[in-house]
Amino acid sequence: EFWVASIRRFSAEHRLNIPSSLWGKAKTNILMWTFLPAFISIGGFWPYLEPWPTHVARALLAIGLVVSYISAWGYTRAFGRGYGAV
Repeated sequence: EFWVASIRRFSAEHRLNIPSSLWGKAKTNILMWTFLPAFISIGGFWPYLEPWPTHVARALLAIGLVVSYISAWGYTRAFGRGYGAV
């Protein structure tokens, strides 16, 4: 996240356009939905559901991290194409 934020900030300062990607939107959506089962598990709201909320939260987190790397790769490629034009 720090890398993507840095290259997008650098690009904006140099008037290069790196548009948002579908992978970036999917990553954010998946990681945000991870909080729901995690909070259900941590808060002990429905103890009879355990350990399933924990497993779902971990699986969503793993998927979100994979999508995050895919997203970062796409942003890095877009930055490389735009940086060559500076």
